[in-house]
Amino acid sequence: MEGSLAVIGFWLFMIALVMKKPLMTFIEKSKDVGTSNAQILQRLQQLEILSQTMSKDLSEIRQLLQAQTTDGELLKLKEGMQDESEKLLIGVAGEDESESASDSESDSTSESESEAGSEVASEDLGSFVDKNTIRIERTLPGSIEAVWNYFADPNHLSPWLATTTLQPFVGGRVDLNFDFNQTVYGVARIRGLISQFHAPSSIAYSWIDTETALQSHVSFELSGQDDQTKLVLTHTGLPEEKLAEFLAAWHARLEVLIARLKSLVPPDFTATFQKMLPIYSALALTMVVSTTSANAAVSQESYHTIQIERTHLLTKYDNHWRDADELEKEIVRLKHENTSSADQTIDHLDQKLKNEYRDLHQIELDIRELDKALL
Repeated sequence: MEGSLAVIGFWLFMIALVMKKPLMTFIEKSKDVGTSNAQILQRLQQLEILSQTMSKDLSEIRQLLQAQTTDGELLKLKEGMQDESEKLLIGVAGEDESESASDSESDSTSESESEAGSEVASEDLGSFVDKNTIRIERTLPGSIEAVWNYFADPNHLSPWLATTTLQPFVGGRVDLNFDFNQTVYGVARIRGLISQFHAPSSIAYSWIDTETALQSHVSFELSGQDDQTKLVLTHTGLPEEKLAEFLAAWHARLEVLIARLKSLVPPDFTATFQKMLPIYSALALTMVVSTTSANAAVSQESYHTIQIERTHLLTKYDNHWRDADELEKEIVRLKHENTSSADQTIDHLDQKLKNEYRDLHQIELDIRELDKALL
């Protein structure tokens, strides 16, 4: 069993490399020669089909592993994957040759096509730190003080990220409401607590999707020199199958931010996301690793117990957020009364609110520990 797993793991890694090569060659070639939007779209569609096919195959392998399948079944699946992937890769290689011949015949390309071809530079691509973490680095126009506002000031966050409520201190709450035009799957709400706040160099907070209950953590590190600021964005605690999606989304949002900083019309978020997702999906395949050991470390019974505890903590987390909301509303109401008794009550409620935030932070840590046990 272990021998077959090693063979399949190695084979999948090699397929990922083969898939990555035409993609990166295409991107590098686009820097030197003009490439039309139609060619870019066609290539991305081909890679998207290939990435979706391999994603499905990997899912089948995981299911077989969990069912403790036999070596024969695994090898049969491997052969099927190889035949299917070879057909797609031959199609991609054929397109490479025909495009190369076409490029050699034509030396004149319009300026707009040239810009489209070099739009995605390899140094602008984000990276996979590990199977639960992504990282993007950007050089942003503007001083570090000016750029900082776009990460810590709600009025500056809204135009490129989401409608934001943010308390600028460690332990403060963050509330992000994404409108329909700036999301991939519709309206979403993110809640979290600030774990790091050092103006104007760094801010970090938990990232909890209220719709899916997915919990992760995002940090923004800034370092400035003259009129440029280097940004390092790190998003950790993500499910392995969501890495490409989050990288494509952050890539698209940062494109909007850069346009805002340059006082330009920002690109369409959804269009950029759809363009980048196949690229990151292809690169994500190089992160393929066997999850057999991790699955074996947690028995089925323990896995079920942890899931129940995690659900319980998430419910508890929601209840604490609801209590915190009610306390904040009551504090605002009492401040309008402007009486001595109201002031005393406000002091008491402020302390209760701090306790709520402390409990929320602890629950976040507990959920994170459970998530580590499930990985």
